[in-house]
Amino acid sequence: PQSISIAEKYSLIFDKDFHLQKVIMYSKDISGDPYGTTGIELYTKLKQGLIEKYGNPTGGLESTGTKLYTESDEFYECLGYTGCGIWASIFEASDGTGIILEIEGLSRGKGFIVLTYEGPLWEKAVNAQESSQDSIDKNAL
Repeated sequence: PQSISIAEKYSLIFDKDFHLQKVIMYSKDISGDPYGTTGIELYTKLKQGLIEKYGNPTGGLESTGTKLYTESDEFYECLGYTGCGIWASIFEASDGTGIILEIEGLSRGKGFIVLTYEGPLWEKAVNAQESSQDSIDKNAL
């Protein structure tokens, strides 16, 4: 695997039966960007690369300012506040891999980009884990 130049860190999620099923890339923090200009440029560049590789997004939303943080220089505050805004695109590869690209807000003028790949067996792994936990809980009663 190759690393993306903006990456700060990666999280890899394994399942004992289904192996590697999720990879999450967190970008370096974007700061000094109250209007989200730099964040949107990075997001757009990555989104274009994903479109070239996987086709158009199957879902997503790019909107901010729906409540509380409504000023144009409150881009990241809005993204960090539930229900105020979201900046995300969802893709699906031909093998069933789900890909989510999003901008996350931290504070005024500060945020980061998250790129998530969910393997084609991700949902199956999650369901198996939940089923196993339900069984453990029942046995504990």
